[in-house]
Amino acid sequence: MIVEDAAIVSAHIKRVVEHLGYTVLARLTSGESALEYLQQTQPDIILMDIMLEGQLDGINTVELINQHYGIPVIYLTAFSNANTIQRAKLTNPYGYLVKPLNERDLEISLEIALHKHKIEQKLRENEYMLQSIINAIGEAIITTDNDWKVSHFNDEAASITGWQKESAAGKILSDVVHLQDFNSMKLLSLNELSQITAPSRFLLTNRHGKKVWIGEGSVYPVQQENSAIGKVLVFKDISHKIKEEEAEDMRKKQRLSHLIEGQEQERKRIAKELHDGLLQKLNVIKMNVDFMLTSKHGKSDILTLKNMLEESVVETRRISENLTPLRLETLDLPLCIQSLCNEYQTGAVDLIFQETDFPDNLGQHIKVNLYRICQEAISNAIRHAAPKNIYVQLLGMDDFVRLIIEDDGSGSEIIPDLTKKARDGHNGIQNMIERSEIMGGKLYIDSAEQQGTCITIEIPLVRHA
Repeated sequence: MIVEDAAIVSAHIKRVVEHLGYTVLARLTSGESALEYLQQTQPDIILMDIMLEGQLDGINTVELINQHYGIPVIYLTAFSNANTIQRAKLTNPYGYLVKPLNERDLEISLEIALHKHKIEQKLRENEYMLQSIINAIGEAIITTDNDWKVSHFNDEAASITGWQKESAAGKILSDVVHLQDFNSMKLLSLNELSQITAPSRFLLTNRHGKKVWIGEGSVYPVQQENSAIGKVLVFKDISHKIKEEEAEDMRKKQRLSHLIEGQEQERKRIAKELHDGLLQKLNVIKMNVDFMLTSKHGKSDILTLKNMLEESVVETRRISENLTPLRLETLDLPLCIQSLCNEYQTGAVDLIFQETDFPDNLGQHIKVNLYRICQEAISNAIRHAAPKNIYVQLLGMDDFVRLIIEDDGSGSEIIPDLTKKARDGHNGIQNMIERSEIMGGKLYIDSAEQQGTCITIEIPLVRHA
């Protein structure tokens, strides 16, 4: 497209460019008519006279063309004064030719302008593609020059810092991003920022005063050949991760608290058993021995003393088994649980044990944990549910083992909820849950009022093969 208000000059230019192999779509005489034409058709290149009739001169027209169309423009002018050249430079033209035109100069200017425009288009496409990739990464990215002046923000960085990309451009990074050390909470200087070479955690105060935990990033230098041309700051908003870690720390403390409380209760229970059971029997034995030493005694007295000693031995063995089931070191788990069921067998409750295809190569800690869970479940049922029957099953599957303890006692509507949340006074159930999780398994509880309770523990075999 030729925009020239001198008809003779316009016709001459048309002949020259057609001779060079170009097609002239239109010859226009004003900036207004050029803009109107461009609404319908866009040429590959425009030859624009600077001095045009009408309200818009050539430079004003090119400013509007750059805003809406981005078509390369070569200026044509009879004037080459410094002021005109300076105004023209601000519109980033692709060439500047002084009339009268030289055909060879025009040919070279057209070829260079079209080649330059093609390269710039490719660079813009690459820039848009790179910008889309950077925005899709999900990490905040801020680039600066060597003087720490912000040159680029991606969308995630704008979201975290509260700054718009245009507002942050050109500002010193420390004016945009305020970072405090994770441990000391000291505000970091630009020099300290440049020394960050490994992923670290910081507290960022954004433009609106909001505190944001960031991390999993670092500061990287941008190199061109052997010289640094800027820096890239990469980071993530890890506030959610920090909260999860704090929550996990709290859960660990709670589990530790439950464990300590459970251990303390176990100590109290064993101390009570020692005091009320074994200690009392030993005191009676001592009194009988003292009596025998000071008086005549018959065979019946000796038999009574013998029975007391046998009861004390049984009680000592029971307490020892409660503390550490030594038989697990030499016997398979099914035999140990069968023995456990026999010990709890009374006239008030009947314990039935069944084992099917249970593996014999489980690790010791798995055997101990399953034994303890079974012991806890049977004890809880007898103490709290008053069952008539308790059924214990050990099942070996292809990929996991299953322990089931089911009773026909009173049951409870709230017990199943305890698999999701520990409640006061139910540390035994919480301990069973934690033992299951330690083994990489799951514990399920099914219970209802007057319908009994069924506890199922499933442990994967692959993990412990």
